[in-house]
This record gives sequence, C-alpha cells and structure tokens, in this order.
Amino acid sequence: MAKPKAPPTEIHWLMKPILRFATRYLLLFLVLFISLNGISLIPKVGAICNQIYLKPTESILKTMLPKAYLQLKPSPESPDVIRIEYASKKQVDEQVNAARTAKQATTPINGMELTIKFYNTFLVLYIFLITLTLISPVSWKDKAYNLIIGSVLFYLYKTLKLYLLCLVTFAHPNIGIYHLSDFWYKAFQAILSFLAVGTDMVVVLVLWAMLTFRNKKWGELLKPKG
Repeated sequence: MAKPKAPPTEIHWLMKPILRFATRYLLLFLVLFISLNGISLIPKVGAICNQIYLKPTESILKTMLPKAYLQLKPSPESPDVIRIEYASKKQVDEQVNAARTAKQATTPINGMELTIKFYNTFLVLYIFLITLTLISPVSWKDKAYNLIIGSVLFYLYKTLKLYLLCLVTFAHPNIGIYHLSDFWYKAFQAILSFLAVGTDMVVVLVLWAMLTFRNKKWGELLKPKG
C-alpha cells in the first residue's frame, strides 16, 4: 500500500514562487547587470563614479579618524584605483612647525599610501544592488524609494568597512597613528576577514530583500501575473 504524500511545508510553498521568479527574471537580470557593468568600465564613466564616491567618503573618514592626516585620490594610472595617502597628524604638525622655525618655503610631509580597487570594493556590488532593485516586482515608485534607501545603507556599510581597514592599518605597530590593545586589533582584523566579497554580496541581497518585500507577502509578489 502506497504511503500518503506528506502535505507541502511552508518552505516548499515559498520555494516554488521564488524559483518561478528567478527563472522569469534571470535573463533580464543578466542583460541589465552586464550592460551597467559595461558602461561603468568606460574610463570616463568610472572616473566620474570614483569622484562622486571620494568626496563624501574622505570627509567621513577624516571625521572618524581625527588623529590621521589623510587624502583620498584617484590613481593617475587608473581611475579604478583609489589612493589613500595618510600620515600622523601629530607628526605632520611637528614637521610644519620645524619648517616654519627653519623658515622653509615648503614643508616636506613624510606620509604613506594605501590603495584599494574601487570597482571590486564598491562599484560592482552597487551595480548588483541597482540591478536587483530595478527588476524587482514592485511599482516604479517603490523601486525609486528602495534604490535611494538601499544606496544610503549600502554606502554606510562600505564606509564602515573602509574605516575598519584604515583603523587596522593605522594601528599597525610599524605605523602607530592609533594604538589598539592586542585583543581589539585582532578582533578588527577578524571582522575585516569575515567581511569579504562573499559577505558583501549577502549584505546586498539582504538589503534588497528587506526593502523589496517590506510589509508585503512574498507569495503575492512572486506569483505569476495574469
């Protein structure tokens, strides 16, 4: 005698519309994602995106890291590379005062440099968020709202990650702009290791899902129309 089939669980019920949604929008996602990536890789477009990102980020980092003198600049060789030039403010002030005492016309600043890939660390993930938002099964008004809020939250997340990178770099024993206990130094290093590219993609997916499906039933959004 055949055993009766178990009733579908809530997870099985939810997976069906999700799979239909994924299949229906996969091609649209690929076309839009590849197109936006191609546009972003045009040197002039990449340079503009880089500049838009640099201005507020530099101000935020200067506020969060007051002991460091730092500047964020695009690399002359490639707009995809961001150069973070930094030095101890205390040392810079000492060098400036010494130059004034010696009546020097210019003040040589002994600084260091940290480089990051703008496309890998920010732009491609932001394009991923934009693409998911634009193909979402919600109204254009909701898409605009989700894109604005999602952009702000994603930017704050990436800025926090960049802050941790700078803090760990500045707290290195050979640099010493900041001094952290051994516990906190290793803790921040572990957090940075955890927040890898894979984690970044999960963060994007969580932001997209939270905004797209807020106050809505998944089944109603994912069910086929008509």
